[in-house]
Amino acid sequence: HISSGCNSAGDNYYELTLKQITANDQFTLSGLPGNGINIPMSSLNGVPFTNTTFQSNLNFVNNNSMHWQVKASNGGTQTLRLYYCWVNTYPNPVSATTVVSLCSGLTTACVQGPGLSDPGSGDRNNGLEDAAEPIRITVAPNPGTDYLLLTYEGRPATQAILRILASTGQVLKTLTKSGLEDQQQWEVDTQDLPSGMYFLCLQTGGEVKWLAWQRQ
Repeated sequence: HISSGCNSAGDNYYELTLKQITANDQFTLSGLPGNGINIPMSSLNGVPFTNTTFQSNLNFVNNNSMHWQVKASNGGTQTLRLYYCWVNTYPNPVSATTVVSLCSGLTTACVQGPGLSDPGSGDRNNGLEDAAEPIRITVAPNPGTDYLLLTYEGRPATQAILRILASTGQVLKTLTKSGLEDQQQWEVDTQDLPSGMYFLCLQTGGEVKWLAWQRQ
C-alpha cells in the first residue's frame, strides 16, 4: 500500500465530509479499488497522511473495504480524501462505492464528479464543487403531533429515503419515495411515535440532510 511506481499526483480520489461530529464513530467504505492507494497524497482535514497516521485512522477490512475510525477529537467537521494511482482499475459505476455508519446504520452512495480530467486541472477542481448543487428540507409543524410535512427544495431526485431516528440514534421509521421534485411536500404519519425529540434524515443519491423535529 506504499504505492511505489504510482503517478505521484494520484489520479482518482474519493472524498467524504462529515459535519456536526459529537461522538466517535466507525465508517465502512466499500467498493473501493483493490490496490494502488497513494498514502502521501491522501489526507484528513487537508493534512497529508504518513504511514503511521494513516494506520491510526484507517484499517483495511479486505482488498476493497476500509474502516475509518472517526474521532470527535479531530474536529466537528472532518474531510477524508483517499487518492488512487493512474494505472488502477476503478469501480464502475462509481455508485457501487458506498460508506456506512456503524452508529446510525445509514448508507451513502458515492457520486462521480462530472467532467474531471488530470489532477489539479481547473475542470477537476471546479467539477466537484459544481456537482454538489445544494438541496434543502424544512419540516412543519415543528413541534408537531400526529403528522409532519416535509418540504423538499432543489434538484429533482429519482429516489429519496427518509429515516426517523430517536434521540439515541435508533432508527424508528424508514420510508422511501420515488421522484421528488423541487418544492414537493411529503406528509408522514407520526401517530405511533411517543412525545419527544427526533431526528429526520433525508437521503437523496449521495447527499444526506438532517433536521430535528419535536413531537408533543
